Amino acid sequence: MLLSFLLLSTLLLLPQSIHGWGHDGHQIVANIAYSRLSPTAQSAITSILLEDDHVDLTRSPFQDEDDDTTSPLAAVANWADEIRQSYPWTTKLHYINIDEDAYDDHCAVNSPDCTFVYERDCVEDACVAGSIVNYTQRLYDGYHAIKEQDGAVMHPEPAKEGGRGGLRGSAVTSYELKNSIKESLMFVVHFVGDVHQPLHCSRASDEGGNSIKVTFHEHAESSSSSSSSDRVVEHSHKSHSGTNLHAVWDSRMIERSISDDYQSSQSKFTRSILLSIESEYMHDVKDSLRCPSGLDTKCTTYWAKETVKDALDVAYPNEHGIAIKSGDLLSDTYHNQRIAVVKKKLAIAGVRLAAILEMVLGEGGAHYESSADAGWEEELVLEES
Repeated sequence: MLLSFLLLSTLLLLPQSIHGWGHDGHQIVANIAYSRLSPTAQSAITSILLEDDHVDLTRSPFQDEDDDTTSPLAAVANWADEIRQSYPWTTKLHYINIDEDAYDDHCAVNSPDCTFVYERDCVEDACVAGSIVNYTQRLYDGYHAIKEQDGAVMHPEPAKEGGRGGLRGSAVTSYELKNSIKESLMFVVHFVGDVHQPLHCSRASDEGGNSIKVTFHEHAESSSSSSSSDRVVEHSHKSHSGTNLHAVWDSRMIERSISDDYQSSQSKFTRSILLSIESEYMHDVKDSLRCPSGLDTKCTTYWAKETVKDALDVAYPNEHGIAIKSGDLLSDTYHNQRIAVVKKKLAIAGVRLAAILEMVLGEGGAHYESSADAGWEEELVLEES
């Protein structure tokens, strides 16, 4: 049975839940992706999201320097988090837990061996690397089916929890299929963001950093200075916040950078990433597109392996290379070094999401099914565990 009607009807009633990159991060990834899409792909997205109450289809993002208008993709980028309370089976689709016991060092910081193994860590495709493939397939099959015929259509795959939707051999209405396509698009937008967040591909023992309780400066300490000593004390108190390491990577660093460095403008923060994509990130962007397919587990495995390495090398250790533990205060140096990693991860996520959506919905759609056999994967070297 399709979840479309229940999911969409309850969407506006649900409270905010746990976020992947956080509200800002997922919107930033979606806006980066949307800005890179062809008019054909943008038009397809408009068509799919036409009846969604969250989406303002009359405007595009970044129309002027102070415009914080989100794209249609960004408007629904956090939907997959918002429905988690009502559909808890979707929770495991947002992350990867590495089997630490498979390694002598139990995936300690800077582990040279610990990595993601799809067959071991994504049983029955129930992880973020599997969910990207499942919902990209569902999006592609549904979108092209709806373009080819009206009325009753056949879903191409049997339904399974967390996997491809539909029942083989059972007719569903065009309306049902359109809602299934919409859900698949919203899941793909969100999950591609999740797989690039280091602590969404990490250790189960600390719940991806959720159980590592830390203190984080909400603002740079230098911003606390003032001629009024009372104001200094008040601001310093507000600038220290008890949280956990996962939340720091989900949202706290992004929120701090937007506030301190970009005049509280998410749009300006995003523009800085877009400029970097065309300059300092250019090599990384080109490298990230060696394996662009959202339908191929080889690609999503490659992405997840990158993210596991970032978790162990950058997220879990402090600026001195020492493992962060509960009770630690994260320094300004940690933030300043790690926010650069965050911005690059958001950039790569947006670039890869754009590639997926262009292949499925845009001008590359006609060649999408054959892209996995086009020879590009022969140039890809995947580190084997």
